[in-house]
Amino acid sequence: MMPSMYVVDVEFGAWSSSNITVASVELYGLNVQARPLVIIGHAEAINITLNDYPPMGLPINLTLQGCINETMVVTANASLSLGFSKECALFINASTYTLTSEAVSYWDYLNLWVNNTVGYYNGYPLILNETITAYATFLNGSKVPAVVLINGSAAFTPQALGPITITLSVNYLGIANESSLRVYVIPPTYFEAEDILKELGNPQFLNATISNAIINGNWGLVNEIVNEYQESSSLTTHSPSYRGTY
Repeated sequence: MMPSMYVVDVEFGAWSSSNITVASVELYGLNVQARPLVIIGHAEAINITLNDYPPMGLPINLTLQGCINETMVVTANASLSLGFSKECALFINASTYTLTSEAVSYWDYLNLWVNNTVGYYNGYPLILNETITAYATFLNGSKVPAVVLINGSAAFTPQALGPITITLSVNYLGIANESSLRVYVIPPTYFEAEDILKELGNPQFLNATISNAIINGNWGLVNEIVNEYQESSSLTTHSPSYRGTY
């Protein structure tokens, strides 16, 4: 019979059935649609599509493994909304009669980071006043193979010292993530000043001077201190020494 709806009436001697509706259905394809990557904490729709004629809303056996482990029966062309608060992989298998379809969806997070970070001040990154780039990682620390933009560009060069706010953004497998980050831009003098700070036993005045320079971007006084210290150290190193008997 051609795929269609039929009404069947069965008679056997004095016995007869009431009219029975039956269907002859042709199955063309079954497909599971799920995003390959979903941000942790967000729900995502998993669509189960059956291409059949005539459309009957046939039952689909659905097996979920990984993030959750469940087996259920859903109706063809149904949609499930699932979300998870942890890093995990969800393996999806749908089957009906002779048709099978599979998909996998990962719940993870795209963490955004700035390259060229040389330290932190009160929890905020310290970056040198040079061209910087950024990158993204999954929760397990592995790098995301996608370009992270800084203020819309693949690279960014700060124009001034002191605090600035930059916007990091990434798009990977259809998932976009964006974050604004406050950073402190510092000059290379910072390293020299930190070395002197350690050599002198962390004096409070110099520590406060460096902190103020980081916050306001004015490194004039720190530069003077570094230059004077280096000059005095050079003089001490090259001063002649005398030995004798008195």
